Amino acid sequence: MGTKLIKRILGANCTAGGVFLAVTTGTGADFKVISTEQLAFSMETADGIIDLHRTLRIFLANARSEGVERIAVLKCSSGPRGSSVDAIKAEAILELISAAEVSLQIQRVAPQGLPKTLDCDSGQKWRVRAKQLFNPKGEIKHWNGTDGAVCAAYKAATL
Repeated sequence: MGTKLIKRILGANCTAGGVFLAVTTGTGADFKVISTEQLAFSMETADGIIDLHRTLRIFLANARSEGVERIAVLKCSSGPRGSSVDAIKAEAILELISAAEVSLQIQRVAPQGLPKTLDCDSGQKWRVRAKQLFNPKGEIKHWNGTDGAVCAAYKAATL
């Protein structure tokens, strides 16, 4: 008889600075960040794209074998202050691998909905609230970037 795996959600945030990933479990007050990872990448060459694909494939397959069933992706934004082209490409590669190669359910999370999800005070930025809730002591490395991955997973856990 095998060990029962705890259901986990993988949060993801693709930025120009890397792909930030957070493995989480629980909901509400029981929500916990189990582990985080920052994957640096370069889209400058075919080798860089292939390396990102390979690294994500290994990470996602391992996460799946450890109980991750869903990936919550903080959506890249468009417009003049939107995400970089490289971040958008990384997000597409991440979603393709998740769906086609690893069979994870994908949930896209819009950053515009995070203030409500995190119960921000009037005018409070979601990133400030996220730090208060999930990283008050600053123990999570690479918080700028990881915050989006954690919040995407938190939002997905509430649905």
